[in-house]
Amino acid sequence: VLSDGGRPERIVSFSAQPLPSPAAAALPPGTFTNRLDRLAGGSPSVTAILFDGLNTPMARQSYARHQVLTFLRQVEPGSTMALYTLGRGLKLLQDLTRDPQPLVRALEQYRGELSPEPGVARLDTAGTGLERFGSWLDELDTNLIEHYARDRALRTLRALVAIANHLEKVPGRKNLVWVSGSFPVWIGRVRVPLPRRPDPGEQGLGPEIDRVARALNSAGLAVYPVDARGLMAPADYEPERASIGREMQLVSRSGFAAMDTLAERTGGKAFYNDNDLGRAFRRAVDDSRVAYRLGYQPSHDEWNGKFREIRIAAHRPGVRLRHRRG
Repeated sequence: VLSDGGRPERIVSFSAQPLPSPAAAALPPGTFTNRLDRLAGGSPSVTAILFDGLNTPMARQSYARHQVLTFLRQVEPGSTMALYTLGRGLKLLQDLTRDPQPLVRALEQYRGELSPEPGVARLDTAGTGLERFGSWLDELDTNLIEHYARDRALRTLRALVAIANHLEKVPGRKNLVWVSGSFPVWIGRVRVPLPRRPDPGEQGLGPEIDRVARALNSAGLAVYPVDARGLMAPADYEPERASIGREMQLVSRSGFAAMDTLAERTGGKAFYNDNDLGRAFRRAVDDSRVAYRLGYQPSHDEWNGKFREIRIAAHRPGVRLRHRRG
């Protein structure tokens, strides 16, 4: 059952994803190609991994890198995958391949990147007579934090657009496993949350967010956000306590909401508060094995370029559908 903007619509076509096509003949020695259909080797689906060093502290990058390597070493040949890294810029460590070994070698040689976030300890001016100077330093520190937060958001948004554009021409289902220590952007109609006081330039990110939403939709790219921080302790947890209550609120609940929003709008699934990052990678690969395409002809006459919310349901118990929301 399909509805567009709350209006039921008739489904006019329904098909399973195409079966794997025969692998293209090997290229002659010394001949190379950037044609993604040949690089994909006729696979009906693609899983790309984005290792995000821009939004992940260095201490967490080592753990996340180990988890990704463990997963890649267990991947059987035949699954088409690619590997990106995000630091000062977006890099394609390994283009589409059905052999996991080049992915393993590329990530083994990757040493991570330092986040450009300012990390200098604050100067304590209490009782020195320099309180006004300290207040000025606090304001400067706040401005720097906001600047770097906005810069990270812009870099992240543009990296997602570049990945979507790169994979757009690849046929079949496409999944992006985004491994990060924080998710500073919300995809869709939600604005980018910045720390502390609002930044007047925040509204300027609206067009960038719209670009990301359109690029992901155009490419049919489902995003699987994975929190590289692993298991999170409650915000009010104290080590001397003997137990942790279920009523305690976790740290960074808003970050989890951002991950859920991104996943739901693109047809993926968010993974957080879990030390088994490999489970998220396996789920993304498993989801890519079977996909279906629905077609319908809208009965409305509202062609104004605005976002159209689409809902799909199945009349069968226990069935959950993953699809982009419009």
